Amino acid sequence: MTVIASDLSRSATHMMSCVFRYLSIGVIATNWSPVVAYAQPICEQVDSIEWMSADSSLVVRGTIVDVVAEEDKENSALWHTVTFAARETLKGKHAPQIKFVVVTNTIDDTIPRWKKERRELVAFLEESRCAIARSGIYGKGRYARFEFAARTGWVQGSLLDLTAGKDSKAYDLTLHQLVPREQIVTRVKEAIGFHDPSGKLCSTWLNVPGHGMLLRLTVPVDARLESAARRWAQSEDSEHRREAALALVSFRSDENEGILKKLLLDPAASIHNFEDSHKGAQSERVYEVREKAYSLLREWGCDVPQPVLREQMDEDLGVGLQRK
Repeated sequence: MTVIASDLSRSATHMMSCVFRYLSIGVIATNWSPVVAYAQPICEQVDSIEWMSADSSLVVRGTIVDVVAEEDKENSALWHTVTFAARETLKGKHAPQIKFVVVTNTIDDTIPRWKKERRELVAFLEESRCAIARSGIYGKGRYARFEFAARTGWVQGSLLDLTAGKDSKAYDLTLHQLVPREQIVTRVKEAIGFHDPSGKLCSTWLNVPGHGMLLRLTVPVDARLESAARRWAQSEDSEHRREAALALVSFRSDENEGILKKLLLDPAASIHNFEDSHKGAQSERVYEVREKAYSLLREWGCDVPQPVLREQMDEDLGVGLQRK
């Protein structure tokens, strides 16, 4: 299998998502005077079911029956040796019980809580030697104690709680959250059943509509993504059309070029407010779908006229002054 890096390496992507998720408002001490530091909006990155399934050697459904935690004071982490009772093996060779290691920070009680509550999970695992080589995770000795390891080393991206309800981390190539457990399991089985003829394993990320650009989804770059992008381009939802233009970057063809050209006339726009050092407060209407489509067509070397991408707003007249 050929592994190709796209946008960010998997380990870097995961580490960034962890950093983003734990950002919070803090206080900075400057000459003993407290200064409030306002955090930026928290951006979270999750892996799609399709990507986790493709990127795992073993996928099992079951529960955690035993946990042994080992504190790593140097890295402020807890290493959890998990014994997992496999109710069903969805990918790979079946074994009634599997042991693997998951790392968390010292205040995360997810693993022991899941054991206590006997939460039904889907575990996405990789051969330890492969997982270490690709993830670059620290504490390799602990991580490689068993034949299989959590594919990211962490809870997120390795374990899906099938009973999480509205807090479910299960997302698929519809760019929607999945909640019912059987729906999640069905999607996992469908994803495992897909085989890319190219044999390549490559990913990119997209924004999940409805989350204000604050939830990113890692997806595989294969025929499923191209097919989904073509559907999104015809969606009534402008955010799906925007993601269509982003997703088609890896699939240059005459048909996709035609799809992008139609998006150059997309009517969706949002108002962006900003401060100009000379003019003060300003507003402009931004056609994001057009911008993404035009940028990609230019990247492909297509000779297309530039549409109106942004309009400066005239507050007195309430109209847009066009500029390209």
